[in-house]
Amino acid sequence: MAASIQALNYSSREVNYIAVENPGNTNSGGGGDAIDPYGQGGIICCFSVPAKWHADLKVVVKYQFYPDPTLHRETVSILPYPNGKAGDIWLIVYEDGSVGAVVSHYGPSRPEWPGKIKGYPVPTKEYRDERRKDKLKRERRSIFWKKDCCVIFIPYQMKR
Repeated sequence: MAASIQALNYSSREVNYIAVENPGNTNSGGGGDAIDPYGQGGIICCFSVPAKWHADLKVVVKYQFYPDPTLHRETVSILPYPNGKAGDIWLIVYEDGSVGAVVSHYGPSRPEWPGKIKGYPVPTKEYRDERRKDKLKRERRSIFWKKDCCVIFIPYQMKR
């Protein structure tokens, strides 16, 4: 059965590449998405999943973290399909850097979702704070650069 490929990143690391293939058949793959930390990739077509789940169902998840050039390959088991219905294949990156895959007709926010983490990725407070600090640092550098090359940023205040 044809399935779309989706990807979730529950980690603070940027995923430069994530794809899936059948074990022992490197020409059977699909995917190739890049995902921001705590993000979701797009929908990519297509990968073939069996219409009925079976106990030894496995896939190979190929992934690479930015900026590390190492391409990792991990064989993972597919959990039973919720309600016995096949659906999209979801490639998942966990906070500890491990990966998994879920075949589900339902998304992560639905109660039927079989994944070990319920819901879509949410950035941690520490990650959000770090991003804010980086943004402020970039903005400050931009202001100082303009000052040094003859453009000075001075907030304008009107007097009444």
